Amino acid sequence: MNAAAKFQDLLRELFQFDCADLDFGIYRVMNHKRDAIERFIAEKLPDTVSAELARGAMGDQDAAQNALESARSDVIETLGDDAIDADGELPNVIYRSTPVGKTYLDAKAAAEHARPRDAVETDVYNRLYNFFRRYYQDGDFISKRRYSHASRYAIPYNGEEVYLHWANNDQYYVKTDEHFRNYDWNAPNGVAVRFRVRAANVENGNVKGGRRFFLPRAERAEWDAAARAATIPFEYRPLSAAETQVYGTSNQQDKINASAVRDLPKRLADIDAPDEALAALQETHRVNGNGEPVSRLEHHLKRYARKNESDFFIHKDLSGFLNRELDFYIKNEVLNLDNLTNAGERASDGWFQTMRLIKAIGGKVIDFLAQIEGFQKTLWEKRKFVTDVQYCVTMGVVDAGFHHEILANDAQWAEWRDLFGASDADRKPAFLKANPTLVVDTAHFGSGFADSLLASFDDIDGMTDGVLVHGENWQALRLMEETYRGRVKCVYIDPPYNTGAGDFLYKDTYQHSSWLAMMHNRAEALIPLMSDKGSIYCQIDHIETHRLRELFDALFEFQREVIWDIQVLSGFKTIAPNWIRGHESILFYTMSDNYAFNKLRQPHTEKYERMFNRVDEHGRRFMVAHGTKRFWDEIKDRGKPIGDVWSDIKSFQQQPTAAERIGFSTQKPEKLLERIILSSTNEGDFVLDYFGGSGTTAACAQKLGRKWILCEVDEHFDATILPRMKRTLYGQVTSVSRTSGYSGGGMFKYIRIESYEDALDGIEFDQAAGAMNLEDRIEGYLLKYMLKWETKGSRTLLNLSELTRPFAYRLRSRANGETRDAPADLAETFNWLIGLSARTRRVYEDGGRRRRYVVYRGETRDARGRETVVLWRDTADWDETDFARDADFVSQNGLADGADTVYVNGGGGGAIPGSKSVETLFSERMFAGVVGERRLDGSAR
Repeated sequence: MNAAAKFQDLLRELFQFDCADLDFGIYRVMNHKRDAIERFIAEKLPDTVSAELARGAMGDQDAAQNALESARSDVIETLGDDAIDADGELPNVIYRSTPVGKTYLDAKAAAEHARPRDAVETDVYNRLYNFFRRYYQDGDFISKRRYSHASRYAIPYNGEEVYLHWANNDQYYVKTDEHFRNYDWNAPNGVAVRFRVRAANVENGNVKGGRRFFLPRAERAEWDAAARAATIPFEYRPLSAAETQVYGTSNQQDKINASAVRDLPKRLADIDAPDEALAALQETHRVNGNGEPVSRLEHHLKRYARKNESDFFIHKDLSGFLNRELDFYIKNEVLNLDNLTNAGERASDGWFQTMRLIKAIGGKVIDFLAQIEGFQKTLWEKRKFVTDVQYCVTMGVVDAGFHHEILANDAQWAEWRDLFGASDADRKPAFLKANPTLVVDTAHFGSGFADSLLASFDDIDGMTDGVLVHGENWQALRLMEETYRGRVKCVYIDPPYNTGAGDFLYKDTYQHSSWLAMMHNRAEALIPLMSDKGSIYCQIDHIETHRLRELFDALFEFQREVIWDIQVLSGFKTIAPNWIRGHESILFYTMSDNYAFNKLRQPHTEKYERMFNRVDEHGRRFMVAHGTKRFWDEIKDRGKPIGDVWSDIKSFQQQPTAAERIGFSTQKPEKLLERIILSSTNEGDFVLDYFGGSGTTAACAQKLGRKWILCEVDEHFDATILPRMKRTLYGQVTSVSRTSGYSGGGMFKYIRIESYEDALDGIEFDQAAGAMNLEDRIEGYLLKYMLKWETKGSRTLLNLSELTRPFAYRLRSRANGETRDAPADLAETFNWLIGLSARTRRVYEDGGRRRRYVVYRGETRDARGRETVVLWRDTADWDETDFARDADFVSQNGLADGADTVYVNGGGGGAIPGSKSVETLFSERMFAGVVGERRLDGSAR
């Protein structure tokens, strides 16, 4: 393969040509312009190189080479084949004085240091190939800064005493568990197929290499006749030595998939699955580029594996990085001073032109790569839409006027039976009145019920004890930035410990770097939310403690490493040839040295209390120590200050029958969170946990009278956290309930937010713009502007023209290969973006036009004490008369009365006096850059 073809194949790899049959994410985006990209690679790129080689100094050198060849032919034709020797000289002095000889010698001198065109072209393509190949790895660009052509890599260093660096520190870690654990698809015949990742059962010592694969376990596939569903378990792990022999060292995942395509139908046949199950797997889904049929099973296996192997990282500035590296590469590896010196002045211009050509072609490729990466970065960084908002409210704050509708709701009553043990015999108004902590979930009712319920409250956000966010935690932190800016007093997180046993999905060979990138991104996003007096607690074990210390030391103020003694003297670890590991660390950091801290004391033991065994004339118990009376009542609450080794709080391994245990593998005891929350907050302060887990942080904060925010992306949000918090509000007695005196009551909100994958899959292309062939009419269109221009109407990118119908705004996304539309709550999203603390939410109807108004009142974080009103209505197809009537309706109903600021959607040209456009601020806040970050040297960005 020649150098040009080799570089072109690399570009096809960089631009994901091997995934032309995949229909999700960036692959679908790339497929949209596949033909144009191929024209760039196959035609425009070679034409550009050829045109550059034909002009300037390189053109002159090429002409000199051609003149030399012509003169050589003339000499041989005139003077004979032996006139020129093997070294290109004229050995016969007589020949040198002939006209053809003189012409030849002059041409030889002119072309002495000129490089043949094909050699220059080969050099250019090889240099470009070597440059781009070194940074690309399995779908991501890894920032490997080169030191020289002889040495490997350089670490960017600014003179700090200690500097933490990892391979992906200038990238976002974007991989989440959302698409890793589950993947479902439905065949046309109605059969469901479920892919599920299970824990690997291969011993660690029996696996080879760092790369992990998705291995379908055909022998454990199951058929559920009632559900008409086939479940196929997967393991995600490196290959064993025996498997490496079977699958070889190249294209292993494809070979694994091929094996599954062969074995899974056999397994279903063996367990007597019906023909429809086999048909679901084996029917042809499509025909590939070679005209070969691809079954549904094969298609989805490839899609599933590739979906989980891609998009681990998004570079924050790929253009800047690659352009800097290209400059360094040209100066350090292409530029050769010895060659230039030997060539002399006449040839040096050609060398410099070669370097300019490498930079020009490399720059074009970088522009295109940066456009793709920048597009993904925009989708990652943009604030995500709220797609659903619901409230869980205890009956004690629900007006009796709602009782009849609640009693009539079968879904709500079924949940009460499941969670609280209610019976059908209880389905009476008296039961609701007698049980004020029953929890009503608005999700079980229509929108009209929620509208009316919320309208009955005069301080919605003030009454709301906490917020559950179902979504990726970086996105959640970004969305809540304005609402909670500077308000969070205490953060507790229990992140994945990165044991390598499947608790954290990492880029092959970059386990620790992937983990650090994930932790760093989210710690930076946390900073704007934190109070100056705030504290951060991070629980971790020995695998990442030292790296986490280095990372957090650069962002926060270190205070203590708390040792939590969880030693259990049983199990496998007791026979390991090592000291028994019996603790975890809780790293305690603050935002400043002026942090809030309540010094806690360990209560006196009963044994100590018995020492006060004497009673005075007033009935007071005392003891005599060193000749001094000490009264029990005076010192009983002055226990010993708690140190940084906690051995008095038992783990669930030490107390397996604890009443609060809910079967969650990483659940932490309430007593642990109670100590942390009490030490760093007071009643009413905000507590945040963005690795929500089992929900212990929220449950404890609720019982201790704190406000709370909890984020979780996984499926146990609905299966574990939501039911647990409902039971907490109901008053289920566990652990901290007894010490805090909390017996239930209150309300919380839970929201679901758009994911990055949804945003990427929901991109819509403007077909009219695509048909204009702008790449042929605008310089650099394909390389720099195409994606932004042709996707600008996508609803995930906030299509402002559709804000005239705010209650019908829907987001298009793709789930498991199927397109679907999901509602977006524009009003709720906007409230988060402007940081509105809503006191009231009222719904009005303009009956004559059958128009609905939703009106929020409250104040924003940047305008405290000033009344803000946000007014939403459907203005599609309105004319001036409609807007005038709208202004009258707003005035007559006092919708904006007393407001300092009024935001309205859908235009109107100022018909409502003093109003501002929702659209302008919505766009500004949704796409605002990342702010509030700190550099790793501690300085502000």
